[in-house]
Formats: sequence, C-alpha cells, structure tokens
Amino acid sequence: MVYVSNFPTLAPGKFAVKNVPSKNAPLHERSLINIAESTDAFRIEMALPGLEKSDVNLVIEDSLLLVQAKKSFELPEGFEYNRKELTGYAIERKFELSDVIHTEGIQAEMKNGLLVVSLPKKAPRTFQIEIA
Repeated sequence: MVYVSNFPTLAPGKFAVKNVPSKNAPLHERSLINIAESTDAFRIEMALPGLEKSDVNLVIEDSLLLVQAKKSFELPEGFEYNRKELTGYAIERKFELSDVIHTEGIQAEMKNGLLVVSLPKKAPRTFQIEIA
C-alpha cells in the first residue's frame, strides 16, 4: 500500500502568503506588516495607526487578499484652516495566497490600529491507494 497526502510542501524560498508590492506607492500610502506562520495557520499583522475598523476593507479575489484602508480628516464646524497638510490618505496592500490556505476560514480583527488577519491552513488529507 502507498499513502499519499495532498498537503502541499513549499520549496525553499517559496511562501504560502506572499506580499505583492504596490507599484510606485509612496511610503505614506503603505503600511508596515509582519507575516508569521504556525503549524496550522498564518498570521498577517498590519499597522494602521489612527484607523478604525470601519476605515478598513478586506476582499479576497481568487488567490489574492486585498486590504484597503482610507482615512479623511474633517474640520469641526466653526473652524477655518490656516494651514492644511493633513488631508487624509489611502492604503492598499495585496497578498498572494497559495493553495494551502483555507480561504473560507480567514478571520480578521482590528484593535488599537493593528489589523490581525488569521489565515488557517487546509488540513492534510491522506488516503490509501490499492496496488493492482
């Protein structure tokens, strides 16, 4: 009997969660990230200081995780600007997900300007092959 597992193994230098760089994005339109891995999941930590949960949008398109955030600043009534440098900003980050990620199980949490996205791995599947 031969046992086969469909749990993919990644070659050295290959990642199951890969950051897709934004072309020509200025530094203030990017956000710092950490990507970590455990035996059963990946974790993306993204710094989004000053942003609320309602300012952030996460979308999965095929094998791409898209994180978009937008913040605008409004002047309280009765005030007038003498100088305006802080108008708002938009951030977009893309992550290419491999087939080891269970996309339906992805969860996200936002707390104190830190977005944490949990990406569970697919469970390994082992089956038996009869030899004729």
